[in-house]
Amino acid sequence: KRMDKSDIKTYKIYFSDEQALNLVPEKRTIADEAKPAQGIVQELIKGPEYSSLIKTIPDGSKLISLEIKDSVAYVNLSKEFKENNGGGSTGETMALYSVIDSLTQLPEIEKVLIEGNKTDTLAGHYDISQPMGKDTSMIKEN
Repeated sequence: KRMDKSDIKTYKIYFSDEQALNLVPEKRTIADEAKPAQGIVQELIKGPEYSSLIKTIPDGSKLISLEIKDSVAYVNLSKEFKENNGGGSTGETMALYSVIDSLTQLPEIEKVLIEGNKTDTLAGHYDISQPMGKDTSMIKEN
């Protein structure tokens, strides 16, 4: 089947700047209309296309599942997401909010629960046992 223009949408995928102070968007085109949330997380895992931005999801991480229920996205990532997160509080902030702020641009997602069933915290700084809403204070449009 030929791809229809309506099947292709552009989303902002947030990555860290070099100082790990801000999240900066890269626009990505995601073809599968049915699963934009999965596509957004896959783009985050791939990392930025421009050299000045920093990947927020640790190497080796894989998306195991993503479900959206009652405006909450339940994101289940492989163990590398926690094990390879070496950035202290800053790395943890960037990892969590790059996912949350990227996903909450979808109208059906208001909050995101990352790894909520597996662990109470990623690196000891945030309680991630409850769904988290977006925080736009770190976003810097380029």
